[in-house]
Amino acid sequence: PAPTPAASDTGAAPTSSAAVAVNLRGRHPLAAAAQLGLPGAVTSLLARGASPGRSHAYPLARDGPTRDAFRLFRHDHPQRYAWDAAAVAPAASKEDLAGRDANAAAKKARAAARKREVKKAAAAARKEREKAAEAAREAERAEAKRVEEKREWMKSAEGRGLNLVQKARERAAMAAEIRAGRRCAWCSASLDGIVPFERMAFKYCSTECVRMHRTELDKSK
Repeated sequence: PAPTPAASDTGAAPTSSAAVAVNLRGRHPLAAAAQLGLPGAVTSLLARGASPGRSHAYPLARDGPTRDAFRLFRHDHPQRYAWDAAAVAPAASKEDLAGRDANAAAKKARAAARKREVKKAAAAARKEREKAAEAAREAERAEAKRVEEKREWMKSAEGRGLNLVQKARERAAMAAEIRAGRRCAWCSASLDGIVPFERMAFKYCSTECVRMHRTELDKSK
């Protein structure tokens, strides 16, 4: 059959029967191409006279490239169809879409850069927190070591103090026995069971001790 014009469209092109035929489901080919996301088929069908107004195809477009096919065709053929009545978005040239895509790519790149910066800052902050935590743990270990060393020192000092007291007591007891004549005035040996040597107020276990003690006393004069 001879092509017939699309009566409802302004300045409609000759229409092929295949471009406007309705399938068994009552769906126009242009609507099917839009729903399937086939921008090439959309352009071909529009060129062959498939009316976007009759098929209500544009709102069914699956994705951006498919919608762009409608807008590009509208730009190239502004009078072919009643575009506004078909709810098709404003016309756009290839340059318009290229600029839009470039802006979108730049925006995406900026967003990715910001995301990387945020991630980098988060990693740096996490590293600083870990460093501070490690420093705090090191300080705690150092403090624990200092406390333990102080405790050990105090225990040692206490032991030394007790030893000094004990030795002082032992020396005092030894001096008392020497004064009582029960021990040698020089070597502190016990005089039990022996006859001591006496000189002045002191008693000795041997003449050697007498000589050594006398020498020491003479030096102190």
